[in-house]
Amino acid sequence: MNESLSVMDLEKRWKESLTATEAAVVHHPEVYREIKSLVEKVITRTLDIGDYLPTAERLGSLLQKMDTATQNSIFHFFTEPVSPASIRNLKYFRFECMDLHEQLKAFDAWRLKSHRLVIVK
Repeated sequence: MNESLSVMDLEKRWKESLTATEAAVVHHPEVYREIKSLVEKVITRTLDIGDYLPTAERLGSLLQKMDTATQNSIFHFFTEPVSPASIRNLKYFRFECMDLHEQLKAFDAWRLKSHRLVIVK
């Protein structure tokens, strides 16, 4: 990645990624909820070594399902790093999940800010 990007270019890419992520969430809201739940479980609880592989495989398959809806979403960027084939150590899996958790929190905040819902009585 030798190209130099301006702040505006980076912000544009970030907004495109958020928009793609939103499209994926709209197509698969139940999968999104499961991803958030699984990531939260990985980063807040201890993960037994025997549960590592099934958990990583499950999260990878969920991310891949979300990634098929749209490219360049947050899910697209995390599909490869959380797959069991690319993580050689359990501690890196937890770090990837922590990073994914932060990205999903930023996405949720953006979504709340950009969509104003009004309760009508």
